Amino acid sequence: MGAASAPPAPSAPPASITSPAPPPAEDLITQRARALFADANAAWSRQFALLGTQYPAPDLGFFTQTVQKACGSDTPLSGPFYCPDERKVYLDRAFLQRLMEHQASPTDDAALAYVIGHELGHHVQSLLGTTALVAQARARSAPAVSARTWMAAELQADCYAGIWIGGALKRGVIDSKRDLAVVLAGVAAISQADNAHPPARAQLPDPVLTYGSAQQRLRWLQRGIETAHIDACDTFGAEATGKL
Repeated sequence: MGAASAPPAPSAPPASITSPAPPPAEDLITQRARALFADANAAWSRQFALLGTQYPAPDLGFFTQTVQKACGSDTPLSGPFYCPDERKVYLDRAFLQRLMEHQASPTDDAALAYVIGHELGHHVQSLLGTTALVAQARARSAPAVSARTWMAAELQADCYAGIWIGGALKRGVIDSKRDLAVVLAGVAAISQADNAHPPARAQLPDPVLTYGSAQQRLRWLQRGIETAHIDACDTFGAEATGKL
């Protein structure tokens, strides 16, 4: 009688396949910021088409409190800002949260739209070559003149913000019933509080609403809304003629 054959070895259980964890769901403020950012970029694409050229949209990044290694800086950066070398807008979720907590209603996003529009205004300045000219002028100027040049650049970013905001309000993209002066005052209060107490060792590349008076900021924002045209936002010419 032949030897009995050994029973077959039990097969190994199939390896379990672990699906990658889904990314965390974005909060409503981040989602809303993305939607407004996309609408603003679409509006600027139409503006540049009228000029006979293309509009390269910037990237958008979010962080909380501070961001490391942004804009080639070894120092942590804070606050909403635009980085021309990266062509990227950075938004601080903590700053946006404070903005929305001070709104008249949970759906009022005029302040959020203003901040996004202002930073995209800096992107437009970079594309048009204004940013480089401002940097050159400030490097050759005395501190007082340098500060006024920066102020003109900030007010122009407000005017550019108005170009988009005016159309977005008409189309119902931005939900707000408040006066623009009230909106700007609220953003200014939060921005100035952050400037007075920045995160430890952090720099604020774009101290939003800390240059220019409330009347100047409102005037140039409204000018952008009313004219809807880049040529109407020549704050540097207005500064040179004493009409800023």
